[in-house]
Amino acid sequence: MGKKMFEKDTYEMVQQFTKETKASPSTGLFAFEGGATALLPVYVFLFILHVDLESNIIVMGVFSCLAAFLLTKSYEQVATKYKGQFEKTVQAAAKTIVNEQTKNKDVSKDKKSELIRKQTSNAADEQASALSIFYNNAVFLMAFVFLAFFMFKNLHLQANYAMSVTIAAAIPFLMSS
Repeated sequence: MGKKMFEKDTYEMVQQFTKETKASPSTGLFAFEGGATALLPVYVFLFILHVDLESNIIVMGVFSCLAAFLLTKSYEQVATKYKGQFEKTVQAAAKTIVNEQTKNKDVSKDKKSELIRKQTSNAADEQASALSIFYNNAVFLMAFVFLAFFMFKNLHLQANYAMSVTIAAAIPFLMSS
């Protein structure tokens, strides 16, 4: 006969932890930041290189959407990688804050540990999100400027845009994998 892998309480705790780690409030922020950052090359090509928007809108739209998707995924991967490290550093401060908040109140030990875990998770998520956005945007923008103005400067502007945006977005995505 087969044995059960988990007790009921343990299984519920694993399910709750999985749900909390997957559903991040930063997902919307990552999508917005990825889209905004992916549109910066459009600005550069329109106002610095004087590209005609009407004749290049399809190419710019497709490759900007691809770049936004790649940047969003790289934000998520880097934030997930660093969240655990930030949780370790924030946990001591969260313990102190929760102990001060609940000092005069009768709060069970389980409730205190839950508050500590939530505060630690929220603070670590914010710090990991900020680091992820800063790091990936810096890599993307530096790679884009180098590729667009130095590597592919002699190509046709549509090919220059397509290659420089795609490669610049793929670099942080591959570095975060």
